[in-house]
Amino acid sequence: MSKFGDDLIQSLSEALTHAKGKGHAIVHTPLDPSEVRKNAKLTKPQKHIS
Repeated sequence: MSKFGDDLIQSLSEALTHAKGKGHAIVHTPLDPSEVRKNAKLTKPQKHIS
């Protein structure tokens, strides 16, 4: 399976465990939009269209 598929299954398993009242919520560090744009070599007005 792809990395995306593996990550998706893991995140859904974590969500289900949390919804059942077991385990702990996993908090991810928020991304800084300016850093994302910088790494993608985009300026603020540019938009990436898939």
